[in-house]
Amino acid sequence: MLLEEAAERHISVVFATSEEVVSDARFAKHIAPVLREAEVRLIQSQLSVRALQRIARDASCDLVVVPDALKYGVRMQIGMASSWPFVRLVMMNDPRWQPAEFSSRFALNLAKRVVMRMSDMRPGVGLLWLRAQGELPSSRTVIDPLVLDGEVGELLAAGRAMRLRLEMPGSVFWFGVVGSLDARKNIPLVVRALSAASRLTTQRVALALLGPWADNQIRTEVEAALQETGLEHVSMNEHLTNREMNVMLAAVDCVVMAYSTHAPNSTAVKAAALGVRTVVAGSVTFRRFNQQAGGSAGVSLDHEALSLELARALSRPCPPPVQLIGPEGLTDPCLNRIHSTRPAWL
Repeated sequence: MLLEEAAERHISVVFATSEEVVSDARFAKHIAPVLREAEVRLIQSQLSVRALQRIARDASCDLVVVPDALKYGVRMQIGMASSWPFVRLVMMNDPRWQPAEFSSRFALNLAKRVVMRMSDMRPGVGLLWLRAQGELPSSRTVIDPLVLDGEVGELLAAGRAMRLRLEMPGSVFWFGVVGSLDARKNIPLVVRALSAASRLTTQRVALALLGPWADNQIRTEVEAALQETGLEHVSMNEHLTNREMNVMLAAVDCVVMAYSTHAPNSTAVKAAALGVRTVVAGSVTFRRFNQQAGGSAGVSLDHEALSLELARALSRPCPPPVQLIGPEGLTDPCLNRIHSTRPAWL
């Protein structure tokens, strides 16, 4: 999104990342096609704010934008950042989302907030905090954006065509887990809960697993659960572009998100925009984010609660598509300091 918006604004970009990222298959599929005229520089995976500024000055950059700064190892070194070029750190995981269940976790989250707040007080550093759809934007936040890559009607039609391609009968109610199939999505729990829900109805139900397996261990666990339950299913082990993921969401009758996370999730946002039913299970924070985006209230991450919620979804009508904030919710706060064609460092 940032690369595409920078191109629209005729901003020159220096794209800096590690060799590990460039060698990942997801880079070739998602990032490389939109780099266009951007200069690519390889840097270390762990850098301080001051080091980023030094490298950016060598490239004559006006602004450094670091998406998901904590994930990519940007070290906060208080008092060491200079005033130019300006560094904008996007925080995709707010410590305040984490429950303070244990004193050690509470102390860690508090320390993170103090360090981030002190960093934000430096003249050359600004923090942007990720906020979910439905929350009011501010000068210090970015909104988890909706990116459909197509009109709603077009994507729904493509979803119907995908059902035919994957041989998903229209007489079956298809629940789907879409995107990277990893441990965080608790797919064995979903399989067993859906099997239990199927015994509460005469309607034929099945599960679509639409996305790449994150690793062999989770694949083995899910396949064991499928064999154990005999649940009808289809799977497609392929990396998905953003548009392809939206088509997959449109192909199922209900998207299942039984996630171990406290953060907002783009799948919930996309499903709400497409008018696709959702079943959500997880933390109180995760369920609240889903509800703010127009989804259901959800249940706890528990077998019995999830199986009952899956059974209830069978009689729910499709919700109307919801109008949500698009890419500008992210790109404007990140790039609004740029007013020239001098390079931005992303």
